[in-house]
Amino acid sequence: MDYSGAARFDLLARQSTAEVEVECKTTSGDTGRKIHRQEVNRLADLILPTTKRLADTAGCHRLLVTIPNRLGKSTDELARIAATVAAAAQQRTSASSDVGRVDYMFENVGSWPEPGPGRDHDAIAFFEERFGIKNSNLLFLGRARFSIVAVMITSSKADTVVDTIADEAKEAADQCSGTRPALITLHLVDQISRSDLQTMLISPRC
Repeated sequence: MDYSGAARFDLLARQSTAEVEVECKTTSGDTGRKIHRQEVNRLADLILPTTKRLADTAGCHRLLVTIPNRLGKSTDELARIAATVAAAAQQRTSASSDVGRVDYMFENVGSWPEPGPGRDHDAIAFFEERFGIKNSNLLFLGRARFSIVAVMITSSKADTVVDTIADEAKEAADQCSGTRPALITLHLVDQISRSDLQTMLISPRC
């Protein structure tokens, strides 16, 4: 319907005399998140010299990078975060600056799940438990059975994934005519937990 210019919603499903309007949306994996993957990938390149140096020492190295609010896009800000990471790693302790705090931790554990194809889930669960934080960005670098460097990047402010997706669904509903039953379909790029989906189901905002 939208492509043909006949209406603002996408599809009109009809069976006999029953009609239902359908509006389809795809939402990004970064929707409602303070830390976006594109900036994480840029930061990963900047801290690579630091993580490589740590990987030269056997054992399990962990770096928790906490951003005050949203991870910015500017090269200068990312470079200052990388400098804070380097300072924490060099001193083997915590370091802070106006762009964030970095906590370095070393564990002389005998083994850990090796990240890689088909093994990411085990590594993520293992290090989320170690950090005590779930659903944050994780970076890994290491040498098999020798060393691992796990970097978690998180924000002091909570994500607003459910609220943001609810707002997107409400905006999509406004494209329907209001004269027929309507269905809003959302393609979620990332998996969302059962509890979050249930929250969206009962939320009056939807």
